[in-house]
Amino acid sequence: IFALARRIPVADKAVKAGGWRDKSMTGVELRGKTLGIVGFGKIGRRVARVFQRVGMTVLVHDPFLSESVAQELNVTPVELAELYAQSDFITLHAPKLPETEKMLNTEAFAQMKDGVRLVNCARGSLIDETALAEAIGAGKVAGAALDVFDSEPPALDTPLFTYSDQLITTPHLGASTEEAQINVAVDIAEQFIEFFEKGTAQNAVNIPALRYEFIEPVKAYLPMAEVLGNFIRQLSSSGAVQLELTAHGDYAQHNLQPVLLAALKGFLSHAREGVNYVNALLVAEEEGIAVKESRAPKSSKNLYTNLLTLTLTTDKAAYSVSGSVLSDEMFRIVEVNGYPANLEASRYLLLCPHTHQPGMVGQIANILGQHHINISAMDVARQGQAAGGESIMIFNLDDPVGEAVLEQIKTVGGVLRAKFIELPV
Repeated sequence: IFALARRIPVADKAVKAGGWRDKSMTGVELRGKTLGIVGFGKIGRRVARVFQRVGMTVLVHDPFLSESVAQELNVTPVELAELYAQSDFITLHAPKLPETEKMLNTEAFAQMKDGVRLVNCARGSLIDETALAEAIGAGKVAGAALDVFDSEPPALDTPLFTYSDQLITTPHLGASTEEAQINVAVDIAEQFIEFFEKGTAQNAVNIPALRYEFIEPVKAYLPMAEVLGNFIRQLSSSGAVQLELTAHGDYAQHNLQPVLLAALKGFLSHAREGVNYVNALLVAEEEGIAVKESRAPKSSKNLYTNLLTLTLTTDKAAYSVSGSVLSDEMFRIVEVNGYPANLEASRYLLLCPHTHQPGMVGQIANILGQHHINISAMDVARQGQAAGGESIMIFNLDDPVGEAVLEQIKTVGGVLRAKFIELPV
């Protein structure tokens, strides 16, 4: 960011070629400017602290950032469109996910300020490099600094290199410093000490040994809990405050910790890389998410002898999803936000809450058919029996649903929301 602001590489190149100061080397001040941070994990938060001290206003886009954490760190959470429109500098710290692939594309650049400057030290796939080259050529983007590329090393004929004076490139150096290598060794040593003294391991690559009598009764629940965690994270659209796991019926007698860790891993992995059973609780603490477990031995949900419910409380709403294990290799999602269901956890799901009226299923199915999206199964449920109440359609699909299709579905009269979910199954 500093190098972009002061055009340091351009000045360095000019002096070494026998040149001296000219207008092409004129930079901009950071003080008083707005920095937009996309993705607000550990690295994004450190970046915010540095540039707040420089005098920049910090905007943040992270769908799962809670208002309490944002207030504590003195940043302003905004939607992507607002971040694009207001930021003078944009830095990417988002994970590689289907929804973040080429998120900086022609449409995104069109929403940005003229003369915006970009930094990407996260994942090369976040930027459409052809669109970035076009935006630089058009003057929309004044400069970009890239440590990562969609294909590494980048091809020499990439259109980006046409604009070398506006482009700073490094070969995926990341934390390649002398101090970083020392710090890694020190961190490893300190974590060994912590493990032997306190029994905790922050960054273990495998699951710590659990007593057989604890893990055996619940091992069939672990895959379901992880999927439910991932599902409910995508179901929500605002910052998480608390995640609660409730065991109903026969399951309530067992040790819940392994299942809670599985649910938490699924929940956090949708937006964070490197989450595992060992560090899930630590990551949740970093995110400001309270974690709770409870039991309901005499469940009111008498249809199921075993049932797990995840309840997510966010800044704006509460969400719930329940699942039941049918066998060692099979489970079903049986409730979504209070709606009864009998749903296979397939890779692609479409949820459409709507008013209870005739013709709704046909209209949505017709739109999916128009876009060659095949329906493999579906479930329909409603709350109560009164006409005109709220119902939900849940489709199992063979194909993903793009944003344009979702927007078309939302235009159907009676559709309240449309949510596409992609599960890691």
